[in-house]
Amino acid sequence: SGVMASTFPPESIKTLSNEEDQLRKQTFDDVCRRLNVDEETKTNGWKLISVVPEESNAIDQYTSLWIPCALYTATQTGENRTSGLPLSIILKEVQTRLVDFFAAFRTFSSWTGTNLETFHVLEKKYVVDHLLFRKYEDLYGAILLPSTEPIFLFGWTVFLVAKAKFLPEPDLISGLHLLACVVNLIFVHAPNHLRKVSIKEPEFTSSNTLEYTCNLGTKLDYEQVSTVNETLLLPYIKMLKTHNLIKYNPAKVPSESVLAKSFYLGGLLEGTHLQANCNMINGDYDFLYLTSGDFDERLFINQPDLIGSPSKLPVNTKNYYHINNSFAAKSPISTALASSTWFHKVISVLGDEPGPQLKRILMLPENDFLADMTHRIATLTCRLPPEYADYTQKGVRFYFRMLEIILLTEERRLGHSHFPDLLKNDLFHKNLLAVSIEITFFIFKVTQFEFPKVLHLFDIQSYHFLSIIENVIRHEPEVIVRQGEPDSADSQGGHSSLDWGGGAHLGVSGLGAPLAPLDHHPRRRQSIRSHLARQQLYSKFLRQGPCSLDVTCQSNTDSTPLLDVSSQGHL
Repeated sequence: SGVMASTFPPESIKTLSNEEDQLRKQTFDDVCRRLNVDEETKTNGWKLISVVPEESNAIDQYTSLWIPCALYTATQTGENRTSGLPLSIILKEVQTRLVDFFAAFRTFSSWTGTNLETFHVLEKKYVVDHLLFRKYEDLYGAILLPSTEPIFLFGWTVFLVAKAKFLPEPDLISGLHLLACVVNLIFVHAPNHLRKVSIKEPEFTSSNTLEYTCNLGTKLDYEQVSTVNETLLLPYIKMLKTHNLIKYNPAKVPSESVLAKSFYLGGLLEGTHLQANCNMINGDYDFLYLTSGDFDERLFINQPDLIGSPSKLPVNTKNYYHINNSFAAKSPISTALASSTWFHKVISVLGDEPGPQLKRILMLPENDFLADMTHRIATLTCRLPPEYADYTQKGVRFYFRMLEIILLTEERRLGHSHFPDLLKNDLFHKNLLAVSIEITFFIFKVTQFEFPKVLHLFDIQSYHFLSIIENVIRHEPEVIVRQGEPDSADSQGGHSSLDWGGGAHLGVSGLGAPLAPLDHHPRRRQSIRSHLARQQLYSKFLRQGPCSLDVTCQSNTDSTPLLDVSSQGHL
């Protein structure tokens, strides 16, 4: 269910002196009274906070860190979650930054045994929001003058409401597409004297404002953004118009021909209409925020001091490794977008069945490997969550593509298309399908299905999985992986631990998270524990070129493709 679970400890778990006990209890009661906490939440919160070790229980830490951790856990525990007490309200009361709460909660949960599933979702939402807000600042600053704070807040709140309604998962790529649609809405309706860009012809050369917005800074795929605009944002704005929830002047029509091509509500961001629309959209967001228990994302504008920054978010450019040995400086957003755009283009031309070339190789007279493959795919993919069926199907398409590329490469190299040993090897196909699913889920930021879940569901080992990744990268030049050291030791804080740490997707594409540790294996005895060790291991594979973990024959003179399936069981 995603609801946080905790076994409430007995109050006698720690003994304090009467003076200390009374002071902390009084402080806790005062905070609960000011927050109007209900009795059940208050009781459960006090039970939780009783396990904080005495050496970590100085009164300043107790008030600013452990009280909010206890109250947040108590509001998220059980089947009936407490509404009306969002995290931001708790943190504002004790004057604690959100980023400090995240750091403290990990320690607190280790004392209380709290399930961190809900917390991890909230934490990732925070990082994605931070990246999206920075992008919003960039896009907005490119089209409008800075002295337009009400419009700035209105646009961000419209985005937050639309994101909460249509994109409940923390999804960077979909969020960027929706954000571009909202910025375009602001661009179209902003008063002329506030625009930095002339939209009069012939100065304005784009075919429409949405295309112009997509080309600002990090380029977005216009077709994908246009689809989001037509299917999500505009229907929502039109619904507000239909129900008279949004104020505008029907008599005011745009004078510029470019705007005539866009959905337009005269006076939407002017005068009393702007104030009324700000109040309306804030009320809509208040309802969503108060019932969710999450943090108030408007604080990025209203009170950024209560947000804090994920430690050392990578504002500087980073080097990314490309298989053709070229290097390009890219930010996390630009790299994710490049991967997403590439993947969409690849998948859009593929069908839900193997292509003619792949069928030719699979359908041998003596053995129909196509039927075996179809059965294997159905057996494995039924283990994946049904709500991700669309992403799963995209992963299967990518599996067909990679299998075809690998087999055609071998056909050219060996001069024949007879690969029975490879085609019947269940271990190879399971791992190739797992890699394809993981790449797909990573690109679409399916946060509820993270690495290494696919290994467990498909019952495969990370060592075998790694060997297939190496082959995918060699055969698919567009797969990008991050090269070089992760953030230095002094900057490995919030953002580093959230994006690059355990539980994240395996970054064979896009943002490029490091590999998860390999299992202990006869040929890989060393334990790969740190981010740096994982990066160095993977970079070593890439620098050396095709390594010995090959799925095809290991001798160019051998006419029969073989799998290295020795007694150790590795590929």
